[in-house]
Parts: sequence; C-alpha cells; structure tokens
Amino acid sequence: MTAPGLAQPIALSLNPALARRQLEDLLSMAHLTVDADGVVLALHEAIVNAQCHGGGGVRAEAVVEQSELVIQVWDRGPGFDLPPYSSRPPDPMSERGRGIWLITRVASACEVHHGHDGASLVMRFARR
Repeated sequence: MTAPGLAQPIALSLNPALARRQLEDLLSMAHLTVDADGVVLALHEAIVNAQCHGGGGVRAEAVVEQSELVIQVWDRGPGFDLPPYSSRPPDPMSERGRGIWLITRVASACEVHHGHDGASLVMRFARR
C-alpha cells in the first residue's frame, strides 16, 4: 500500500492495543515519513481519553490528506476546549492532564469538533 492508498479513511479499532498495531502496520505499508512512535502514542492517548472522559469511543479513522496524516477519534461526550499550547509538562504527580499535552506535543495540529451526538479529536501529522 502506498500513501495514496490511504486517501480513503481507514477504520481503526477502539481497542488501544489493537489500534496501535493497526496504525503501525498502515504506516509501515504506506511508507509514510512521519514520527511513527509519536503518531501511535497520540492515537493511543486519544482512544483512552475517549473511553475514560468522553462517554466511550465511537470510532477512529486514519487518512492521508495532501501532505499529512490525519487521525480522528470520535466519542459520545460533549467535547472540550484544547488548553493553550504549553512547552511545560504537566505536574508529574498529577493523575490527569498528560494525554492531551502529549498529543499536542507530537501532532502538527489538533482540533476538537463538537456535534449534537458527541465530539471528535482531529490530529494532524505533517510528513517529514
């Protein structure tokens, strides 16, 4: 599969471990030049956040759009506002707050879409 083969959205599992493996396989087969470890970490964090804080995950997809990989994770929650970008990590003793911080550190861009039936986190990863 080449990167153009990912021009259509590819469904990913909502099981974090399986989704990580699926995404690693997709990245490998498509020969995408992105930070694979960072992309996989961001997907994992987004799925876990959807399950823990968003009322449960609904679906996850990956697609290549022009010069970037786009991953979107939908949940049943009302959504949230992304915190302002910070280079300073969250308190290491904090129980929460690291997932979104990590995602914003590895993604080129992030946005939250709010809808009447839930929300989605859109993560964009520029090719190197």
